[in-house]
Amino acid sequence: MGANVGTSITSTLISLSNIKENEEYMLGFTAALLHSLFNWLTILFLLPLEIFTNFLEKLSEACVQKIGLENNSMNHDMFHMFEQTVNPLVHSLILLDSKSCVSYNTTQLEVIVPEEDTFDENTKDYIEEVFQSNCSLMKKDCENGCNYLFYGSSLSDIEIGIILLVVSFLIFIICYICLVKCLKAILSNHLVHISRKLMNKDFHIPRWLGHYFVLLFGMVLTICIQSSSVVTAILVPVVSLKLISFETAYQLTLGANLGTTTTCILAALSSGAQHPDLALQMALCHMFFNLFGVLLLFPISFLRMPLFMANKMGKTVIKYKWFSIFYILLFFVVGPFAIYGLSLLNTILMYVVVISMISLATFVVIVNYFQENNPNRLPNILQNWLFLPKHFRSFSTIDYVVMTLMEVYCCCVVSRTVAEIPMIVGGMGIDNQVNLDQVGLRSVKVERKKIILNKNISH
Repeated sequence: MGANVGTSITSTLISLSNIKENEEYMLGFTAALLHSLFNWLTILFLLPLEIFTNFLEKLSEACVQKIGLENNSMNHDMFHMFEQTVNPLVHSLILLDSKSCVSYNTTQLEVIVPEEDTFDENTKDYIEEVFQSNCSLMKKDCENGCNYLFYGSSLSDIEIGIILLVVSFLIFIICYICLVKCLKAILSNHLVHISRKLMNKDFHIPRWLGHYFVLLFGMVLTICIQSSSVVTAILVPVVSLKLISFETAYQLTLGANLGTTTTCILAALSSGAQHPDLALQMALCHMFFNLFGVLLLFPISFLRMPLFMANKMGKTVIKYKWFSIFYILLFFVVGPFAIYGLSLLNTILMYVVVISMISLATFVVIVNYFQENNPNRLPNILQNWLFLPKHFRSFSTIDYVVMTLMEVYCCCVVSRTVAEIPMIVGGMGIDNQVNLDQVGLRSVKVERKKIILNKNISH
């Protein structure tokens, strides 16, 4: 479940590349939100169910037993196509011998500790030291001589691992940026009109059936590419150029989530693991997670809440551009670490806080949905949020603080247009606010450490 959420940050980061173009930024960010919101809402439903009933574990275990998969009983040759494609490049960089440290430590223990009755405190300390010794996983006895990049290097395994991780991450980001830029270049200018007509062409089939065909296309495309992150990242520039609608992007995103489960299943079947049944069970858990998420959030139009929530948040981000950074930090960094920290302090406290926050967020989303679609079903007081203080129903005050800090501490000139900012006016008190329309100011341009205000207004 965590991996599903983590992979959705890729498209969100890609959408930030259009931050200077208001409309493209809004459309791209909204499209990127579809993936992460689908995963979060699916977790919101399935995680409590799994905690209290072990539903996914029992279902996947029953499927594995039905298949009758036995240890090391499969022929793995048919699943090695991807390994044979990638291995030459990997082996030119590094070759590993996973048994080298095990054999090294076993030899040391046999020499020092030949019998069980010689164990004492000093021996236990030595055993721990041996297992933490400076043995290397790098292969040293190649048949035709070792000539991979890191052979004979004086770096430790951890240092080599960090270097490879950083380099692979940079290549990953560069490839994604190039992919998006190339796609935008291909689909721009005169091709954009042709692409828009082709992608939005009305085929003479029922509309509801067309939705399932688009979902199926997204699934097949992801199976071919073997990455849902690539598919959802491609959707960002496609939607920002208005080549497809949000509804179509949502269907493709759900299809991509289903298609990416085949990668995990293939990996489980081709791993040659000592317990392939457990590997397949984990892969089936991944598949059922996405399958039940689609069944929950797609067939009934009322329950397609990721679409509604993404549209609302997309409108927010066009007004407050910092909201996208706030969303990434809250949902991918601060939120998970805060929940983990609470779980370490007190499990009951963690449950109380999480359930309270989820209940409040669910209430707000449902009320917002009815306010836009059928306000008459709500009590009069809930048909809008005007009964709340302004600070609870608007980001204007937070926006003023954030933008002012950026203007003061960032080495750049920031332009902004805000409808209302908090001020101390004359002797009227700090709680009063001045509407910029009333004083004839529609935009406030502020350079670093310099704020231009009307002479009758003191900050």
